Amino acid sequence: MDLHTPPTWLPPMDCDPLHSLPVDYAKKTLIFPLWTRGHYLLCVMEPLKTLILFMDSMYAKKEQGFGHKPYQHILRALAQRIAPGPWQEQTGLDIEGLPQQHFGVDCGIFMIMYAWYIALETPFDFSIHDMPYLRRWWCTVLMENLEIEGHGRRFAHFTEE
Repeated sequence: MDLHTPPTWLPPMDCDPLHSLPVDYAKKTLIFPLWTRGHYLLCVMEPLKTLILFMDSMYAKKEQGFGHKPYQHILRALAQRIAPGPWQEQTGLDIEGLPQQHFGVDCGIFMIMYAWYIALETPFDFSIHDMPYLRRWWCTVLMENLEIEGHGRRFAHFTEE
């Protein structure tokens, strides 16, 4: 899912989220990057397991473990349209080992890393203390893989580090 799509599901646009999904959405893990004013969140739906993960890097500071009720409402309704019936829900309060943000402006990196680790089906092994390294790593990966002058050469010295 593109980051710019979910905000169109909120008022005043109220677009239908079902129209944003891939054709075979019921067979895939769906990853929804979410943006609210000043904060990034992530939702992951696994239709075959009827599981929704509401991931917020500041979950420990949120009453229900997730900081945006309108997105929760929309995504719960979407889950019912995908596979009617009971779904299991988890937030950062329920997900074992989910790294959390205590300070700063790292929620976007947390969102990307949550999605990356879920896609790889790997246990979380990063923390807030890794953010400077993760920022540098993601910048290097993006610059090395995008069509830019010097592609494959300009930042190659970072690879060895």
